[in-house]
Amino acid sequence: MQYRLPLGARQGAGQWYLVRLHARIRFTATPRSGFVDLIAGTNGNTCALVEFVKQAGAPLRWSSVSWVEGRQRGHDTGSVVDVQMTNFLQTSGVRGGVNELSFKVFQPTALKVSSVEILPDSGILITDRSPPQLVAFIPDTDYVTARVGDTVNLPVIVRNVGAYAAPDVAVGLVAEDDGVDIVSMNPVEVGRVPREYRAAFRVELLRAGVHRIHVVVDSSVNRPQVVLALSVAPAATSSGAARIAITAAIMVAGLALAAEAIRRRRRPVRIGQHAEDGIAPAEEWRPTLYAAFLIRAAAVLVLVTIGLAFAAYGGYLIDRTMHPHGETPSELLVSVGLGSLAIGLLFAVAAVLALAGGPHARGWGILALVSGGASAIPFAGLFGGVGYLATGLLAILAVTCATFSWRGMREARRSHARPYGR
Repeated sequence: MQYRLPLGARQGAGQWYLVRLHARIRFTATPRSGFVDLIAGTNGNTCALVEFVKQAGAPLRWSSVSWVEGRQRGHDTGSVVDVQMTNFLQTSGVRGGVNELSFKVFQPTALKVSSVEILPDSGILITDRSPPQLVAFIPDTDYVTARVGDTVNLPVIVRNVGAYAAPDVAVGLVAEDDGVDIVSMNPVEVGRVPREYRAAFRVELLRAGVHRIHVVVDSSVNRPQVVLALSVAPAATSSGAARIAITAAIMVAGLALAAEAIRRRRRPVRIGQHAEDGIAPAEEWRPTLYAAFLIRAAAVLVLVTIGLAFAAYGGYLIDRTMHPHGETPSELLVSVGLGSLAIGLLFAVAAVLALAGGPHARGWGILALVSGGASAIPFAGLFGGVGYLATGLLAILAVTCATFSWRGMREARRSHARPYGR
């Protein structure tokens, strides 16, 4: 059957050509086991195929796959079957001028067709809706430190940028070497993807180095691939664990000293008893000078340690922009690195205030406002586990600075209210 298209016609560019197949197939009176294919094509290029399968003792089954309707299945106990399907023409099956639409039956087995009727609603259609097209990518998680022995979740996103759902989609990972082991189900049979599909594969890291992992998407539409260069650092050493233990011990010692100093406060006495008891007014409500010094030193050491940790992390990320690897955009590394440096600066300012001594109500108040506002930023959604740590430390810093600011203002009011000569 011939039909004519405008000169310059081609598949795509806002206009798409489809074939609609509606056929009635009559099989022999006693159908035998086997299969038959009904094929439609334009200019010698197949664009629609319906497969019929008959097994002994089972009804006749048929199936088809198209970019418009996806996978269709059916069965019939009789010898006459009506089938319908719509699919896009191949790119080489569209040309300007005269075209030819043909139908044929492929029956190489004992199952035979006695007649095929192409019904009048079959033909060529035109639409402005594009066929399914899959793209795959990996959300950027490269700033997370991965070490040997870790098991990480590798997220994968498969997106359909066409107007029709993509049928028969499967997603899997393929590693180029044995330095990583994919421990989750692989591949994953997805089926239809109307818009987007998200998957997460668990990958065990066995060896340090840069390991290339291919994300492979299989479908009857297209097969996009993306490659991830996963950098794996050596396992954490005992020296790193020792540093963490020492830092934790210092923090616990500081808290213990603070608790002991508060417990050993001197009881208040009447002003008239100062001379007879030999107690200076400045010593009434303060812990011993030695305990106060240790508390201040421990607090400064903790603040400096936290500030240096964030500053080192920020410097590491910014340094990676000078030696790029993987697929992390430099803009993301710079923004995360600058954010870490800013957080480290906040803790450095707190350390300076703690080291200077005195109330410093205004300085503590400003630092409380800045760190409190920074803790409201959703770091966890941006940086993962490091984000949770940053948010928690900033919140603790904000509460602590607000407490010191309030105490400083209270001491300032008391000092102004104390009468002279008493």
